[in-house]
Amino acid sequence: MREALIVVANGGLTSKSYRYIVGYKGFVFHAKANRDLVLPGKSEIVHAGNIWIRD
Repeated sequence: MREALIVVANGGLTSKSYRYIVGYKGFVFHAKANRDLVLPGKSEIVHAGNIWIRD
């Protein structure tokens, strides 16, 4: 993926979690991780205060 725009937010009340959102060819992908992911160097990173997606 070339120069992706990735939105990142961290949070969690009892344990730290990280959430990521990226769009690709009209689709939006969401990921949740217990630790910070290594992101591609050419990506544009936007740090959000919160990402809320209903499970």
